[in-house]
Amino acid sequence: MINHIGFIMDGNRRYAKKNNMDKEQGYNVGLKQFINFVKLQIKYNIKETSYFALSSDNIEKRDNVELNIYKKLLETLTKNPETKKLFIDNKIKVQIKGHKNKNFEKLKSFGIKKFEKEIESWNIQNQEHNFIVNIALNYDGQLEITEAFKKIHIKIINGELKAEDITEKTIKENIWFNGEVPQVIVRPGDAPRLSGFMLWDSEYSEIYLTKKLWPELDENDFKDILEFYSKQSRNFGK
Repeated sequence: MINHIGFIMDGNRRYAKKNNMDKEQGYNVGLKQFINFVKLQIKYNIKETSYFALSSDNIEKRDNVELNIYKKLLETLTKNPETKKLFIDNKIKVQIKGHKNKNFEKLKSFGIKKFEKEIESWNIQNQEHNFIVNIALNYDGQLEITEAFKKIHIKIINGELKAEDITEKTIKENIWFNGEVPQVIVRPGDAPRLSGFMLWDSEYSEIYLTKKLWPELDENDFKDILEFYSKQSRNFGK
């Protein structure tokens, strides 16, 4: 039984180039794919999914044209009444995972606060939830762990915690992804790497690789992921 799957949504720009589209069209297909996979999460009763949407490096290093595309994607996601209905009717809790201050001015320019406020309004209507969808935005796995240590350091200074009492559980409680670890992380695009996604949590995650690009995945691929997991021997170091 899979309770949590992580997806690295890689290949939107390559998909656009491959299909003679501009970048914005490629990203829009990727966004539709995200919605499709949320629907599959519901259909196959997967409690939690996590999506690597934008890394801190993406936001820091990409040009304003592409950043403007990201802004439009966030607006499209929250303004679509069918999407809103999907999340609210199915009691899906949406959580944004990432740094709140790094790249602050760029985040501000594409309306991150407005996006978070709209998502929170969905969650208020779903105080009891059936599913969880995590969106990693302005995210970096090393930064996630670094920020956790900063929080722990403050707790030590305030006398809430002793250094000798720090355990793996302490760190887990202070990282952004502080819920259940993913049993499977899916990497499309023929790139066998995690790109910093969920570094703390991926110790025993099974890694599902596919040559297909993110926008090319379909329900058969989703079922293949479930079948792939069912065949794994989960020894956890034994």
